[in-house]
Amino acid sequence: MDLNNIDLKKLLIKLCIVLIILLLYHPGNLLLVSLIVVILFLCAVLLLLLKDHICSNKCIKMKKICTKPLKATIIQLKREPEAEFDYITFTCKLDSGGRVYESDQMEETRSVEVGDKVTVYVNPDNYNDYYIDLMQ
Repeated sequence: MDLNNIDLKKLLIKLCIVLIILLLYHPGNLLLVSLIVVILFLCAVLLLLLKDHICSNKCIKMKKICTKPLKATIIQLKREPEAEFDYITFTCKLDSGGRVYESDQMEETRSVEVGDKVTVYVNPDNYNDYYIDLMQ
């Protein structure tokens, strides 16, 4: 299960479907059904909180390791139109030439277009460890 792509709206719809199925199969046992729904809802909330915790730890870890800032230009941009929020992935090339970096899927916090400048923070010991910062 990929925790990065959890959609709260779809999750709630699935929980409602489960509730309807449980009510159809167990109409006389409403207390048990209610308890199961509450447990499922708590599991969904826990997963969403866990997702944020994992993502924030990854970003904090990458910010501590990757300390060398390099300027880069976005050369390719891909938006996720079906997502509830605006999520993008992009490819950027260092202004000094040569190396190309691809971002993870991230929420578009500002308007981003091809040709915009971003900062790529790399690990001075290993240029394969990097963190891309959209905020300028």
